Order: sequence, then structure tokens, then C-alpha cells
Amino acid sequence: MKAKIYGFSFLIALLCVFNSCKKHGHNIASTDPENKNVVLEEYTGIYCGWCPDGHVRAKELHDAHPDDVVIIAIHEGYSSSSNGENFTTEFGGALEAQINYTGYPTGTINRHNFSAEGWDSDGGTAMSRSYWDNAADVILAESSYVNVAAEHEVGTKDNDRELTIYVEAYYTGDMPSGGNVINVALLQSNVEGPQSGMASNPDYVLSNGNYSHQHMLRHLITGQWGEDISDVSKSTYRKTFTYVVPDDLNGVAYDLSNLDIAVFVAEGQQEIITGCLSSLIE
Repeated sequence: MKAKIYGFSFLIALLCVFNSCKKHGHNIASTDPENKNVVLEEYTGIYCGWCPDGHVRAKELHDAHPDDVVIIAIHEGYSSSSNGENFTTEFGGALEAQINYTGYPTGTINRHNFSAEGWDSDGGTAMSRSYWDNAADVILAESSYVNVAAEHEVGTKDNDRELTIYVEAYYTGDMPSGGNVINVALLQSNVEGPQSGMASNPDYVLSNGNYSHQHMLRHLITGQWGEDISDVSKSTYRKTFTYVVPDDLNGVAYDLSNLDIAVFVAEGQQEIITGCLSSLIE
């Protein structure tokens, strides 16, 4: 009888360990070869009259491919109001400096240069919003040598504003000789504020006349250009990131209930291979 009880207890313990591994970021990335996901970095501003139309197009692209498109809205120019709202970050300037943009709104699809297709702005990776769909179709049809997935939880016993993010990348092909970097971006949606030209996107207009900004870049947890991927064992990279969310950035409050985590793998500062949104662990 004791042996049976011991065996049952061991089985329960083993199941708990397995479930803990699943919960904490292990075995969450697909091991099957997959195509790339799209990462749209949308450069936008509150005093840009055509930017709400860009928001509409970005949402339509996501809605057409809900599991395969990640939107990161980067406020850099024209993003500080006379009323004190400031939606910029310390990272936006360097990101914008490498895309060769000619005006707002603009965007990059996986930081890929589509000059050969004639969709570029001044030879860089920036593109008019009218080309985002075309560029996304190209990326979605390409095979990826790596899959990425992430899970996160908010709050710990010691700090209820701490984010814990479990990231996993699985290589179905060879890592390039130059290596890869992992990027973890903190986003916030439903950020209330002003916006020029909001009539072209009535779905985001609030009853008080303000605008609800979505997918806003707030912080890059892995720094400006990400962290080198290392410690790949049996084709798998895993790492846990933590970040204590401050009360605000530039006076704009962080709302823990409206945060998202975007994770993507890149080759250096350019050429994003694939990305995903992290799943919240309830």
C-alpha cells in the first residue's frame, strides 16, 4: 500500500514539474518549420493628419492575419503636445534614423529593404502605408529558419509591477554565421491623447473627443538593438526577462491592464526574421 501511495505521489509531483515547465516558457515555440511572421513598425505622430489612416491600414493588415502580424507603433516626431502629452521614447530616434523615411505615416515590414520592388522611401526600409499589404504578403510567404514564442505574467510576491517574460526560440534551420539578436518590446494600448486627422479612424475616437492610441512602443526591455542569442542547446534558445514597470514614462501613466509584449528575432539592427506577441499567463 505504501508503495502505491508513493508511486501516485511521485506521479503528481512529476506532473506538477511538467506543468511548471510549460507555464514558465519551456516547449512553447513550434518545432515544425514555419513561414515568417510580419513585424510592422509603424512610425506615427499625434500632429500627423494622415497617421490615423495608417492606423486603420495597420489594423486591417493585422485582422487579415491575426496570428501572424505584430504591430509596434513608434511615436518620434510630432509626438509631444502643448498640453504636456509626450509619447516619445529614448529608442525612437535611433530606430527612425536608420529607415530613410520621407514623411509620416511610414512603416517598415520586418525592416526589410523593398527597393527592388519599388516600394521603398528614398532607398531605405521605410515604406508608404499603401505598400504595407504588398510587403506583408512577401514576408508571409517566406520560410523562417527560427520560430519564436513567449509567455509573460504580471506581478510577483515582492513587486506587483514586475513583468516576467519567458522567451523561447526554436531553430528549424541553421543560425546565420553573423548570429541573431532577440528583441523584447513593451507596448501599451488604449492610451488616451490628442490626434490630428482622427476623423479618418472613427473607431479610435473617444466620447470626450480624444483618441485611443494602440500598440504604442513604451520600452525596449532588451535595449536599443536587442541582445545576442546565445546558449542555444539542441536548437533551442530560452531566456527569462524581468522588468519592473514604472508608474509613468514622460508623465504618461503605464496601465498594467493594457500592456503587450512583442518579441522578435533579427539579424543585427535590420532584417527581422519573425516575431510574435507574448501570451499572458493568467
